[in-house]
Amino acid sequence: MGPTRSLRAAPLLHRSSDLLPKDVLHIDGMRTTNAARTLIDVGAVVPRTVLESALERALHEGLTTFDRLVRRFFQLARSGRPGIGPLRPLLVERDPRLAPAESDLETLLFRILREGGVPEPVRQFDVRVGDATYRLDVAYPTLKIFIEGDGFGTHSTRSSFETDRDRQNLLVIEGWLPLRFTWRVLCHNPRRVVAQVSRAHERRSRGLS
Repeated sequence: MGPTRSLRAAPLLHRSSDLLPKDVLHIDGMRTTNAARTLIDVGAVVPRTVLESALERALHEGLTTFDRLVRRFFQLARSGRPGIGPLRPLLVERDPRLAPAESDLETLLFRILREGGVPEPVRQFDVRVGDATYRLDVAYPTLKIFIEGDGFGTHSTRSSFETDRDRQNLLVIEGWLPLRFTWRVLCHNPRRVVAQVSRAHERRSRGLS
């Protein structure tokens, strides 16, 4: 046998000299930074797409709030701390009125629509149909268009698959137009997504006028 070597890479350590007590918490006895400070620090070492997904997850899970994150970011920015720049455009672009995305797929879908110049939709819109209330990932409520991402394997059981189809049928009966895109299409053909959403938006807008 050849020389043995560890298969586990050495961890990447990050040391901060400007941590405040409010930046720190303990998880199972281990001292670590809270979500807001972690997002600010991690932006210097991960791609923008990873940082945006982490931001949405942290907001959705209630690990921090948009106001708290913005406040701490600008406190550090004023102190001249380097390496925090990547988070700034995400905070500037993100409308704090928007509900946080529930998945990486939804985050990618919303980014494609935003960068494609499509009119801004609403996230996680609740619509009442009969006795049931359904939450739509991304929607244009006035035009009755909803957009959802179909992740492969999202429906782990036959029951959940059939429930989703029944939900869509009821929404269509009420006049809603569903547009669904897979992760593969979102990643490899975003122009197609933008074109289809733009066309649906234009046609429904003409119908209203």
